Amino acid sequence: MTVRFPDLNTWHRVNDWPAFRRAYPIAACRATMGTGEVDGYWFDFVAGCRNYDVLPIGYHRLRPDMDPVRQVAHYLRIVGPSIAFALDVETTQGAPDPDMVDAGHFVDELARVTGRDRSHVLSYLPRWWYDAHGGGRRDLQGTRLWASRYKTPIDWQPYAGFPAIEIMQFSDEWPITGVGLGDMNEYRGSLDELKVLLGFKLDTADKQWIEGALA
Repeated sequence: MTVRFPDLNTWHRVNDWPAFRRAYPIAACRATMGTGEVDGYWFDFVAGCRNYDVLPIGYHRLRPDMDPVRQVAHYLRIVGPSIAFALDVETTQGAPDPDMVDAGHFVDELARVTGRDRSHVLSYLPRWWYDAHGGGRRDLQGTRLWASRYKTPIDWQPYAGFPAIEIMQFSDEWPITGVGLGDMNEYRGSLDELKVLLGFKLDTADKQWIEGALA
């Protein structure tokens, strides 16, 4: 059993929510970057998720030249405590060196402030980026690895100290129902298993959690 879901941003927006919901019970969207940037589509995305019962994942793109504590504060100010959390680690923008700076510190601060365990945080850490810039660091261990590979066969072997790849982004030009072409991801398991992995409530509590994120 597998669950496929897209991730969106200001360049890839839902234009047909009823069709989108029939295809995807869960979806991701870029929310923030650094200490001040907010994706132009984030609030519309979360409102659509609330209205059409789609479970939202909000991801923050790490800026290695900015204080991780301030980045967490900005991220939570925008997404609230009830969204499924994900950290996008694939940039060296502004970094004093090419290493994966303060990714672990970001997750530690996120866990401290929210009380959420590291095991409910996704780390989008593409293999090509980690090989080039990760420096062998393993400071994201304990989170869940979200990898990417756009070639077949897909290599599901983990890296960076992770025991497994939980989610694989397998295409950046996949036909997304209600959107167009964009990023598509796969989780090898059931929807309920994915909900538990991300820390979502199950069944009747799902909608209340989404609404809580907008309070």
